[in-house]
Amino acid sequence: MREWAMRPMQVRAGLPFKFILPISVLIVLTSVTLGWFFIRHDVELITLALMDRGKSLVRNLAYNLGYELQYATEQRLQELIEGVIKEEDVLYVVIQDEQGQIRAQAKAEQLKKIPPVTVARSALQGLRGEDPSTHVYVVRWEGEQIYEIVQPVQTRVKREREEIGLSLGGEEQTIGRAVVGMSLSLKRVNETIVGVRRTIVLLTLLVIVLGIVVTAFLVRVIVKPIKQLAAATKRIAEGELDFKVEVASMDEIGDLGVSFNRMAEALREREIDNARLFRELDETNRRLEATSRHKSQFLANMSHELRTPLNAIIGFSEILLDESIGELAPEERREFLGNILSSGRHLLRLINDILDLSKIEAGRMELHPEQFSVVEIIEGVLNTIRPLATKKQIGVEVAIHPALTTLVADPGKVKQILYNLLSNAIKFTPEKGRVGLTGSRDSGEARFTVWDTGIGIKPEDQARIFEEFYQVEATAARQYEGTGLGLTLAKKFVELHGGRIWVESEPGKGSTLTFILPVVEAPTVPVEGRPELAEAGRPLILVVEDDPKARDLLRFSLSREGFRVEEALDGEEALAKARTLQPFLITLDILLPKKDGWEVLRELKEDAVTRDIPVVIVSIVDEPERGFSLGAADYIVKPFDREDFLRRLGGYSFTTKVQGEPVKVLIIDDDPLVVEMLAGMLQPAGFGILKAYGGRQGLELALEHRPDLIVLDLLMPEMSGFEVVQRLKAHPETKEIPVFVVTVKDLTAEDKQKLNSLVAAVMPKGAFAKEEFLEEIGRLSRLKAARERRVQDGGRTDPTGGG
Repeated sequence: MREWAMRPMQVRAGLPFKFILPISVLIVLTSVTLGWFFIRHDVELITLALMDRGKSLVRNLAYNLGYELQYATEQRLQELIEGVIKEEDVLYVVIQDEQGQIRAQAKAEQLKKIPPVTVARSALQGLRGEDPSTHVYVVRWEGEQIYEIVQPVQTRVKREREEIGLSLGGEEQTIGRAVVGMSLSLKRVNETIVGVRRTIVLLTLLVIVLGIVVTAFLVRVIVKPIKQLAAATKRIAEGELDFKVEVASMDEIGDLGVSFNRMAEALREREIDNARLFRELDETNRRLEATSRHKSQFLANMSHELRTPLNAIIGFSEILLDESIGELAPEERREFLGNILSSGRHLLRLINDILDLSKIEAGRMELHPEQFSVVEIIEGVLNTIRPLATKKQIGVEVAIHPALTTLVADPGKVKQILYNLLSNAIKFTPEKGRVGLTGSRDSGEARFTVWDTGIGIKPEDQARIFEEFYQVEATAARQYEGTGLGLTLAKKFVELHGGRIWVESEPGKGSTLTFILPVVEAPTVPVEGRPELAEAGRPLILVVEDDPKARDLLRFSLSREGFRVEEALDGEEALAKARTLQPFLITLDILLPKKDGWEVLRELKEDAVTRDIPVVIVSIVDEPERGFSLGAADYIVKPFDREDFLRRLGGYSFTTKVQGEPVKVLIIDDDPLVVEMLAGMLQPAGFGILKAYGGRQGLELALEHRPDLIVLDLLMPEMSGFEVVQRLKAHPETKEIPVFVVTVKDLTAEDKQKLNSLVAAVMPKGAFAKEEFLEEIGRLSRLKAARERRVQDGGRTDPTGGG
């Protein structure tokens, strides 16, 4: 309180006060200074004028006396001064000789007496000192200040000539001296000075008042728009951003007003933008909070989804390793291993879903479009989901329009889209329900629809089922399990292809999910220089069968297993197509029109162009010894078991059973476990295995043994897989060996450019099943064998089918 009491009170000085005060002080100081100067100047002028007038009168009188001083009488002198005394302001006139005697004198009526002769005495002293100049004295007489003017008078003779007048100096002879004295009154002058001072003071005051008034007016003119701006600023600060300042002038103040209005407009627009941003931010925050909740729920579900297969893998592995249990029965051991395998694949699928989503979010997911058969993709998906549907007794209906045969897209992604949609439909469909898939092609678009008779989706949830980590209800998540990523990935993959996906559903009646992919033309693949790449599709089997039903059965079975099928109805057509198409295998019926199967088999084995093509006899004729003697690779008697037929036929997709010696595969990987795992897959299939545990060792083995195929890892410490590939392709002895890359490295665009045209295939390590790996190895082996046959035959073909 004490400090507050001692604090000086601050008085707010307004802008007008700050303008007017200094300007007014300046006006007052200037006016007073000028008034004082003019008063002083005028007083000086008036005084000097009076003094000059008095001097002029005295000199004229002295001049006149110069002629009459010696001879004039007293009366004459009195007449002279009487004429002067009548002049205004003259108080008295006196003439004295050099002895100080008054020769004549006169005074004004208002003067009571003449002052003492002290003035004359001073003048006489000036005469004695030979000082003839006019002297002016200021004295006070009878309370009044007066001027006394004294002028010596001399009469001189020079060069025998008498010169009368004022003393001019020199060697003249002075014959007479006198002094003329005059007194001037300052009364009238003082009155004039007072009047002048009064006038100047009044003028000064008038100037001060006018200056202050004009200043106040100008300040008001200047400050008024500033006050308006201040008021406008206050209103804008209070939120009235639509307020505008009226601009009435084109000067700097007007420019300030224009700038202020622009600022207000900018603030208003920014306020609108901020409000919009705040709304968006609030909406984003709500979405993020919802996403966070969904992510937490997802993590809880994912924890369960991951632990379940891990528990199965760890549990069954511990049982298999526990020797205290004793020897397990083969059926139990196989069942446990099957559980471990299925749990591992389920775990791998979960991890791949998460990795795919992270790639998509990071913008690193790339498509690898190629032309593929829609039917084959759908059959592969159906084979995968059929156990799920069978377990719940759900019927699966498929209807694909004949016009939808092939597509150009990423087959892996399309397969995953269909799998996610169908598995999701099966998961949310009660037992004994129905699930369906339809496909059609129209107006440059491929349309796929997956429908079910499941629980359906509420309208408020339909727009969110494609969001990451979102599941319709927590209770549904607990009941049906799942990670909540299936539909999200399906939507992402569809959009990567340039398509769109949507859902239609009614609670309690099921759901329908539809996605559309654009139909593009298949790219033209050049074949010069790399004939094996042009044939890098599915293996071609020539089916020689005259019975349409048997032919359809073979075509259906082989197509579902991934083979391309070409048909021949008789022996002549079979020989011609075998020479032209060079299939990797021929199925041959014995009972054929025109030329029977025995003759066809003999001619095939006698022709150098076709002798290396495996021929599998499929016939009701049960004479396997004759068939083997003619060069048949296998003999299957009708009717046959489909699974057995496909298993036996699949063995010929590897050249092990066709050639005289096993196909040699060189495995190059720095991880011994991976090498042993891959070798364990290949050796039972009849491949010869070479093992290298580093890039340098792999190059040495490749040059020494010339393997038929190389399986290569990219990430190795001593020498990377990229360098191994470059050195293999640079060496003439190894440049034609197919290289199959199996790696955990996530290939970038730069990596793919390095490997372009140098490797035959790339497969992610750990993300494939044994069957997929063996199928790819077999495909590459067939390509190499076909290439070698062309080299041996010099590329000869017989398009006419003769022979």
